[in-house]
Amino acid sequence: MFYTSKHPRVWFKELICLLIIMFTDKETEASEKIMRDVNMLLQCVNSPRMVGLRERSVVRKPNGDLTDDATAARTEYVQECAKSFETFYYRYTSLFYMILDEPDGFVTDSSGNDGPNMQKLKRFIGLKDRVEITKDVTHKEVSEQLGKEAFDKYVQPLVNTLDASK
Repeated sequence: MFYTSKHPRVWFKELICLLIIMFTDKETEASEKIMRDVNMLLQCVNSPRMVGLRERSVVRKPNGDLTDDATAARTEYVQECAKSFETFYYRYTSLFYMILDEPDGFVTDSSGNDGPNMQKLKRFIGLKDRVEITKDVTHKEVSEQLGKEAFDKYVQPLVNTLDASK
């Protein structure tokens, strides 16, 4: 997911989402269509019925396990969204689940600022357009740039900490 956390699994998920959007063998969709679908899915998951299902889907038993109702609510929530956005679900499964699991990260606040997930998505879509439309960078260059950014942000601080503890 597009988290701001520093956990190594997080940057991996961010890069996977980018790769799904940018480096697919099938013909990629226009950025405008992807953004339109994202906004339509956000409207769906923020409807009162879907918010209710999402809230019910996280209820846990005292031992930490999900309740049976929570499991059923999660299944209904995902299936209903997947049925309504079938093509998006199959083409961009990771992004689909990011939106379902953290819709607030994609929402624009009252000041007009995009949530952190939407900011990253727009950045990745912009990179996709640079590779496919303006062709001022290559897939390889973008991949190397993002790999370096991820390394600098998540791996290098860990290496520095380990080196300092020796």
